[in-house]
Amino acid sequence: MDNCQTLVLNEQKILRFKSLKSTNLFLQQKLQEGNDVVNQVVMADYQTAGKGLDNNRWESEPGMNLLFSMAMDVSFLEAENQFRISQAVPLGIINVLKKYLPKNSLYVKWPNDVYYSDKKIVGMLINNTLSDKMMDISIVGIGVNVNQVKFGDDLPNPISMKIITDSHYDLMPLLVELIDSIRQSVSLLKSSDGVKMVEESYIRHLYRYGKKARYQYKGKIMTLMIVGFDKFGRLQLQDEMGKIITCDLKEIKFLMG
Repeated sequence: MDNCQTLVLNEQKILRFKSLKSTNLFLQQKLQEGNDVVNQVVMADYQTAGKGLDNNRWESEPGMNLLFSMAMDVSFLEAENQFRISQAVPLGIINVLKKYLPKNSLYVKWPNDVYYSDKKIVGMLINNTLSDKMMDISIVGIGVNVNQVKFGDDLPNPISMKIITDSHYDLMPLLVELIDSIRQSVSLLKSSDGVKMVEESYIRHLYRYGKKARYQYKGKIMTLMIVGFDKFGRLQLQDEMGKIITCDLKEIKFLMG
């Protein structure tokens, strides 16, 4: 395929496409066709239909950022604990980004975006398959803003590594670092001690944790404080009267500014 080349970097095989509708969709289709996709990594210089959480559009100039998906065997996790993947993956990404960016400004915005201060630098879309009461395969699609410096006005709060540091980054070595770190972070979920480490680190990095801020909850603007999340990953916030609100993704909107 002229559009695709196979790379082997640090013993990692990577399918690199010049253009692809979606790296996440590519791996999902391969899985549905009965192919073994475990440990496969697919990247694209440009995505024609890149998506983030809740069908949000992911904008990226060709060849400027990292757009990739990776498939992992997570059959060691019970299905009810699948939120742990949304905790481990962004922490693996932060472990790499803090080598290049001020680490005290990197956060996980619930459930799994990575923020630099109040701006979004990494978005992701996680698709899981189940086998009875256990997890099976997790396909994680990730977009990292690396070298792009101009974004569309309709995007609320994007930022890139280059905007922060005024440095240009080589994408492929950075990709290998991210792949290795994400896998290491997810592998921690195999043990109870590792799960505890991930959960404690997630709380430490959780954007707005323990701070009062403005949110739109079920159409109403409220001042709330994030106090944690339940075992299913639903966000828990406290209102000004001390009442705990537990909400899913579509019920809450973070208000900026």
